[in-house]
Amino acid sequence: MKPNPLLTIILLIVFSGFTYAQTAMLVHQGGETTQFEIEDIEKITFDLDQGVPDIEKLNQIVKSFQLLTNYPNPFNPTTSIRYEINAPGLVEIRIYDVTGREVRTLVSAQMDVGSYQVSWNGETSTGIKATAGVYFYQLSLNGSAETKKMLLIK
Repeated sequence: MKPNPLLTIILLIVFSGFTYAQTAMLVHQGGETTQFEIEDIEKITFDLDQGVPDIEKLNQIVKSFQLLTNYPNPFNPTTSIRYEINAPGLVEIRIYDVTGREVRTLVSAQMDVGSYQVSWNGETSTGIKATAGVYFYQLSLNGSAETKKMLLIK
């Protein structure tokens, strides 16, 4: 009998709650495992009739932050990036080009729990206007990161 991934997740989360563990493990049907951090979970409810269709959705449940879609997107000349922090820590928001080169750091500061917004005016860290194209913005907090895509048009 193959393990049910949903039941494995529930059992590990419940077990980690009693032992105050900081990580949990998801056992996939093929025997592979995925480890993820658990921080400040008060309650997780699963619908046993639905299952977990995507590990990314599970990661969003246990993450200590949420990175929202920038607005407007596409943009010219400025876009706003909103994010929510559910655990205090060092927050960094960086802009990267399609080659993975860092274009600019928008935020690098210790932050408390709350909702925040930062704007990017399309300039590099040296003050030069970035060229039109696809860029990525990444939020990192306490060892976790999430990246989203945006489009600068001219």
